[in-house]
Amino acid sequence: MVGWIVLILIAGFLAYVRLAPVDVDKWHNPQLPVMGPGEYPGVGRFVGQYVQEGDGRDALARLHAVALATPHTQVIAGSPDAGKITYMTRSKVIGFPDFSTVTLTPLPGTGKTTLQLFGRLRFGKMDFGVNEARMKDWADRADLK
Repeated sequence: MVGWIVLILIAGFLAYVRLAPVDVDKWHNPQLPVMGPGEYPGVGRFVGQYVQEGDGRDALARLHAVALATPHTQVIAGSPDAGKITYMTRSKVIGFPDFSTVTLTPLPGTGKTTLQLFGRLRFGKMDFGVNEARMKDWADRADLK
């Protein structure tokens, strides 16, 4: 009997992880703080800031294409035209959702922009570096400098 109860609890948790609604406003927060590498409020990471010449739209488009080519990844909010995109990437087996936000920000008076990459997990307190590795891979594949 105890075994069945444990099995039902595990199945319920797995169903919740896969089916829980996503609060887009929470994950696509327009007021992300500027912080140093490895810092992010809550459980997550500011992964990188890449300075681009000009308006940075080409770099954002490359990064967007790379993100969309990543398995189990979809846009939950934003667009390249908006200059800010939040993606949800689910783990292959259990389907844990991780959120990645890319923000294009002009640097006034310089003719340059920055692409800031943030990675966060929704469940748990530790992602074992998965989000940071994914975001760095995206930046490398998009040839961000």
